[in-house]
Amino acid sequence: MKCLQPKPPFKVRLFPETGHTAVNSFLSFWERTPNALFVLGYPISAPFIEESFTNPGGYYRVQYFERAVLEEHPENYGTPYYIPGRLLGTQIIKGRENEPPFQLVPDPRDGTWDEVTRHTLRNSPAPFRTFWLNNGGLAVFGRPISEQFQEVNQADSNVYWVQHFERQRMEWHPNEPDPRYRILLGLLGNEYRDAHHQGNPAFNPGAVAPDQPSPAPSSTFAYGYNVILYGHGSTSWQDRPRVLRLVKESGFGWVRQ
Repeated sequence: MKCLQPKPPFKVRLFPETGHTAVNSFLSFWERTPNALFVLGYPISAPFIEESFTNPGGYYRVQYFERAVLEEHPENYGTPYYIPGRLLGTQIIKGRENEPPFQLVPDPRDGTWDEVTRHTLRNSPAPFRTFWLNNGGLAVFGRPISEQFQEVNQADSNVYWVQHFERQRMEWHPNEPDPRYRILLGLLGNEYRDAHHQGNPAFNPGAVAPDQPSPAPSSTFAYGYNVILYGHGSTSWQDRPRVLRLVKESGFGWVRQ
């Protein structure tokens, strides 16, 4: 008989800086991340269901942060892969793959080459390799998907050395007096929200997570679905993409797992 691992109690933390709360395992991931405020930023949405970037037709619960998007994988519950960061850096640079910095490079035989993405991770001219190693490495930033190159910052119109990773973009500010801020991370969560989620109520300050307890008037009555999305292994009728598509197409605002 297989014993199910008990799930932790509901947990929540309000971030008044953005008016959003980080909840449950999303909050636990934030708390475990070294220098989380600098690496992930504040939450900018409530959790909601969104189609996967890397698995079209697959839908997962996500929560957006200023610099990242975290994605829940219930099939990996109890493992380090339960809440991975989405490959947001890869998504942001779509359409730029043919630009010179994103072209694959040969192995220079100096230990800096990633054999999976076929790009190097160096400390010259910008010390990105040391920053990558000291702030979470593969789990936080993913693998390099470009070489170092100079790019115009849209916020201040200045040119900086940058490097793109599967989950992030690093930018070097060598003249910054405080050495802690000489490497800055892109606000990729904000950028993707602005490009793809205009009007999504999950990003409204004060939006409540679907599983967050909240009082409701006794007269409130709403239709939704009870669903079984996980927990039955390879059962043929458990077609999660079809269930979530039907819910979305029918116009209902919530499901209960």
